[in-house]
Amino acid sequence: MLDTVPGADGRKLRALLEFAIRIRNASVAEESGGSAGFLAEIRAEIVAGRAPSEIIGWHDRLVARKRELFSSDLRFVGDWDLRQDRGGVHVEMETRVPAAVQARLESAGYKAQA
Repeated sequence: MLDTVPGADGRKLRALLEFAIRIRNASVAEESGGSAGFLAEIRAEIVAGRAPSEIIGWHDRLVARKRELFSSDLRFVGDWDLRQDRGGVHVEMETRVPAAVQARLESAGYKAQA
């Protein structure tokens, strides 16, 4: 996705990452037992907003990529930050585990680190 916008400024990169994170978090919510309609709702918003077909395509590719390559990764993206400098673009993200997954981990003997 970022490859398709060479030379994008920080504002545009931030918007693209917000979009991708929203898709990822909706995927994780569905995969971890949440509503099965989150991704469909996002797609419907995009279509209703008369977004270019390119954006709808990004949505569909992000969903497919998450399912194909990262189906077992059930972490939400929490707080994140984007900064650019002469060295490039830097993204910092925290991840969070859904409560249902956390409960399963704890019942299996895994404890959260402080």
